Amino acid sequence: MLQKPAILLALLALSWELANAQSNTCPKGCWCTGRTVYCNHQHLTAIPTNIPDNTTQLNLHANNLSVVPSDAFEKHDQLSLVYLHSNNIVAIEDGAFSGLTNLMYLYLSENKLTKLTAGTFGGLNNLVYLFLDNNFIGNVESGTFSILTNLVFLHLRYNNLTALHNGTFLGPTRLNSLYLSGNCISYVAPGAFSGLQALRYLYLDNNCLTELPATSFEVLSGLYRLELSSNPITTLPDGSFKYMNLLKYLLMEDMALAKIEKRAFVGLSDLKYIFLQNNNLVTMDPEVFRPLKRVQELELNNNQLEELPPEGLAMMRDLTVLDVFNNSLQSLDSSVFPTLRYLHTLNLDTNPWNCTCQLKHFRQFLENTYVRAHLKCASPAQLAERDLKTVTDDELGCPKIASTLEATTSTAPPTKPQTSRTITQAPVTAREQSVTLSAVTKMKPPPKKTVPPPHQTPPPGKTTESTRRPADADPPGDLPVTPPHSDCFMYTLFPSVTNISSGSITLQWVSTFPYPDRFHIQYKPFGPRYKWRSLDVKPDVTQFVMTSLMADTMYIFCVEVSLHGLRCSHIQRSQCVEDATRPAQPSQPAAARGGGKTDLAPILVGVAVAMVVFTGCTVLGIFWIRRRQNQFRRHKFEDTVSSAGSDTCSHGSYNVTCDPVNCDPADAPQPSACSSVRDSMVESDIGTSPTDKDQLISDDDEDPKKKTQEDIQPYFLPRTSTTHVADTFV
Repeated sequence: MLQKPAILLALLALSWELANAQSNTCPKGCWCTGRTVYCNHQHLTAIPTNIPDNTTQLNLHANNLSVVPSDAFEKHDQLSLVYLHSNNIVAIEDGAFSGLTNLMYLYLSENKLTKLTAGTFGGLNNLVYLFLDNNFIGNVESGTFSILTNLVFLHLRYNNLTALHNGTFLGPTRLNSLYLSGNCISYVAPGAFSGLQALRYLYLDNNCLTELPATSFEVLSGLYRLELSSNPITTLPDGSFKYMNLLKYLLMEDMALAKIEKRAFVGLSDLKYIFLQNNNLVTMDPEVFRPLKRVQELELNNNQLEELPPEGLAMMRDLTVLDVFNNSLQSLDSSVFPTLRYLHTLNLDTNPWNCTCQLKHFRQFLENTYVRAHLKCASPAQLAERDLKTVTDDELGCPKIASTLEATTSTAPPTKPQTSRTITQAPVTAREQSVTLSAVTKMKPPPKKTVPPPHQTPPPGKTTESTRRPADADPPGDLPVTPPHSDCFMYTLFPSVTNISSGSITLQWVSTFPYPDRFHIQYKPFGPRYKWRSLDVKPDVTQFVMTSLMADTMYIFCVEVSLHGLRCSHIQRSQCVEDATRPAQPSQPAAARGGGKTDLAPILVGVAVAMVVFTGCTVLGIFWIRRRQNQFRRHKFEDTVSSAGSDTCSHGSYNVTCDPVNCDPADAPQPSACSSVRDSMVESDIGTSPTDKDQLISDDDEDPKKKTQEDIQPYFLPRTSTTHVADTFV
């Protein structure tokens, strides 16, 4: 009777094991390792149904999937990453991802999606990265992203979007980066970006905007980078960016921009990089750049500028790079450049420079600074293709006005006359002359400025075309390049810097990959004379403190990711960031070089301890000297008593040893023993002759008033015994 229940239990256990094994079986044609399933490049037309329940990563890219059904991931709540890119998906049914409650990464790029509905992403409450680029999406219903409350990165590049309506992006309040490049967006509603207060990166380049949606930008007060390049915008009106006081990168290149109004850049108090190349700018208001006080790089190449606004440039005290390549400039106001103490790169090539006396002071500026710049004359004809540095004052047509300095005194010996040149320009106003004079006196750079190497002239006949991009877009050329892994095709890290001091910068980044091997950091000071440095950090680290940096120096930091043993070495613009360390504090130079402040508490404690030790040693020394003096006197007295005999005399309450020589009866009454001892010492022990005895002066005859202080010796010492102590000191 007991065998039948046991057999039934065994059968039930066996059936349970078989069912469990079947549920964890790798799908046919796929490859499973750990909790990752690889079903890519298998020409699948439907999502496999026997995917193990404990799978965390599912790779289904590069197949022939056309529809994602509503029950595709119903039992796979442990999935955190799903690759569905490079398929032929044309539709996603409502509730297709409802079972993916722990999904963080969803790749739907390079498919054939045409629209997104409010139920497309239902259930993806924890989604962080969503890639929808390279599709045909032209319609996004309101509320499509409302369920994605934890979304941080949204990629919608290269789709068919034409307008952004009110409430399009309501819901993802944590959104950090929004990619809308490569669409044909021509209209942005005033409330299109409502709720995106946390947005830091907005990419609207390569669209069809004809005017700047200034009212739409009012809620983007925390924006860090804004890209508007390759839009047919012709005018920047006043107050276009007045609410973006944290913006650092503004890219408006390859546009049809012909006019920038005077107050267009008001509010950009923290802007560092502005790119305006490849536009149609001819003239600019003299004060258009006045609000841009912290700009470090200004790109104006490939425009039609006839002059530079001097008042605005003079306010850019942190400017390091100025590029005016291929414009229509003929002269420069040299009074601007001496105020730009950090300027090290000045691209002036391919401009029709007219080398007259108006460029004399700019030539002197170039001769007395380390700014890398070359100016080739275009006119007059005799100076064509000549470098301005090689042209003399006579060739520039400057008038000569000389005067001789005479001797100040008649007695001074004759010296060689010195000639002082009066700097004039014809015609030059008095104001311009005072400005040029002050410019000549301020041409030398600060002595502590880092000296870059001299500029190398390109070979003759070679045209240097300026196609500069932001510095963080240029990959380090001296680093080994490995073929990018297939998973690196869309990665972004978005590094940023915080906690900037004179000697350290905290570098932060966010990875679009959940399980990288490691991160690779490359950094160097700005400029060609410095080499790249590199270090590796663990995959779970998303910030790193860069220490031992030079104060008041511009640095570039790049971050790479390593996957499956291969480095994704294609450095992109989003992989690098630039910033400068703070200047060293003048009051604490040593602390500034070390990147910290000096703590005076240990110094004060050390000084106090030293003073206490010194005082104690001094007191002990004085005490020891006095003690030795007293011991010496005592030993001397006892030696005298032991050699001459002694007796005890009573002085009040003290018993003292009588000194036969110095015991004075006049000082205190003494017993008769003192006299007998002294007499016996004089007559017998000392053994004086009668002649010597006659020469002695008795105590009775001696006048006490004639005794000096040196003659008074201590005549008593507290003793209770008459033992000769002198013998113990032999």
